[in-house]
Amino acid sequence: MQRLVYVLASSWPFLSEGVQMQQPSGVLLQEIAIDVALAKREEAPGDAKVANVSQNLTFPAAAACGGAFEDPCYWLNNSWEDCPGVKTTGTLTPGWKKVEAGGPAVETEMHGTTTEKITRGNAVAHVSGVVNKCPSVVDVFLGCTVNIEPSVMKDPCEPQTIKLTLGLLTALSTVEWPGIHCPNPPGELKFKGPLRLTVDPVSASDESIMENSPIELNIAVKNRFDHKEFLCIRSTNSFLPS
Repeated sequence: MQRLVYVLASSWPFLSEGVQMQQPSGVLLQEIAIDVALAKREEAPGDAKVANVSQNLTFPAAAACGGAFEDPCYWLNNSWEDCPGVKTTGTLTPGWKKVEAGGPAVETEMHGTTTEKITRGNAVAHVSGVVNKCPSVVDVFLGCTVNIEPSVMKDPCEPQTIKLTLGLLTALSTVEWPGIHCPNPPGELKFKGPLRLTVDPVSASDESIMENSPIELNIAVKNRFDHKEFLCIRSTNSFLPS
């Protein structure tokens, strides 16, 4: 998740943390990297939080955390479990791992059981994502639905790379799905390898905006013919306390 990127029309007023900026008229649409919430906030009289507007426009983030335009690295908790309230023929052993934003990929060995045979050709997986407790400024400019590419895995028995973004340019993370070891008979649920997760770098502003807004990814594996749910995995990324 690099610095939040918004596309602003020049004639639109921009409202950020109670500060309004009017763009000059007649200027073409531009892509501007903007820090909406700032790492440093000053206590105003009456305990009001006042943003430092002079830091509102910034250069794009560096490629890795700790770079020239990047704040110190942040850590997130990545947890996985069965999707709550979804009846499936397979179950996943829940767990969690600590992930560094902008750091190396973290590998997770997934384990579970299934009462149904999963074979190549009879399974399909639908992938979706959402920002929980979505901040209003994110909702207005980017939306709270996470963009997934691809949103459908036509053959979950095969490895697949899944990209998560907000809006058009704000990269969140990359998930490398290992593939189910098909045919997978009833009993132990087997995968071809570990699931790999890479979280993009974040700035102090990103962390300030999203610190109480976990990002949730759901992978629903089902029978493509009768739509019976084989497996539903919920993976959640949330910032760890500083």
